[in-house]
Amino acid sequence: NSSVFTQSVSTCTGIEEQLTSTSLLVFPNPVKNTLFFSKTVIETSVYDVSGKLLLYKENSNSIDLSELSNGVYIISFKDDKGQKYFKKVIKN
Repeated sequence: NSSVFTQSVSTCTGIEEQLTSTSLLVFPNPVKNTLFFSKTVIETSVYDVSGKLLLYKENSNSIDLSELSNGVYIISFKDDKGQKYFKKVIKN
């Protein structure tokens, strides 16, 4: 029993995701300071829209984005089963 993850990359805005009901929930979005996850993830990476890695955190259910400028970011997550998730997040 496995889940299927499909992603399509657009040229300007990052990643549009189609995720199953077992997906990771990310909130609030838009975010002002701290972004929370519905479960603890093994790895969290925050990228700007050009693909530059800005933040990295391990074993957490949240990440502090307060030091980032307002804008659009791509958040990559890896759970304890090795499943990767991608979310587009707006910081304001």
